Amino acid sequence: MPTLYEQRIEAMDLPRKYSLVFIPAGSFCLITERSFARESLRRIYDTMSPRATFLVEAETLNARPTSTRLSEVRWVERADGTRISLNCQDYYSDKERILRGVNRYDLFKDGAMLETELEELYIRLYEPAEFSELLEAMGFRAVKMFEAYQFSEPDPAADTIVFECHKP
Repeated sequence: MPTLYEQRIEAMDLPRKYSLVFIPAGSFCLITERSFARESLRRIYDTMSPRATFLVEAETLNARPTSTRLSEVRWVERADGTRISLNCQDYYSDKERILRGVNRYDLFKDGAMLETELEELYIRLYEPAEFSELLEAMGFRAVKMFEAYQFSEPDPAADTIVFECHKP
C-alpha cells in the first residue's frame, strides 16, 4: 500500500529516496515564484537516490495567448443530461512571464443556466534553454528535451516540452 504525503513542494521533506520523480502536465509551472521554483527543484534533487531520473513537463513561451478576448473552448454533455460550457480568457505578462487564465464553467439543464464556477490559474512560462539551465544549476545532469508524449526532438513551436534529467 503506497503512502501519500501532502506537502508544499518547496518545503518537501520525505523519509526516503526515490529512483524516479515525475511531474506531468505542466504542473511544475504552477509554481510562479522563481525562488520557490529553485527551492522546489533543490528539494526534488535531495529526495532522489543516486542515478535517479527526473521527468518534468514545462510550458514554453509558445503557450502565450495570441489574444485576450473571451473564447468558448468547448461544451461537455454529462450522463444526467446537463451540459457544461467552458469559456477561457487569458492574459500574459511578458515582464513576469506569467500567464493568467480565467476559466468560467457554466452548468446548463434544459437551456437554463443552473450554476457558474470561476477558476483563476497562474502559470510561469519558460524558454526551453532557460529551464534546462535551471535544472543544471540545481545539480541535474544529462538534460534532454522531448516533444510532449513523444520521444522525439521538440518542435520549436511546441507549447510544452518534457525534460528528462538525472541525479549523478
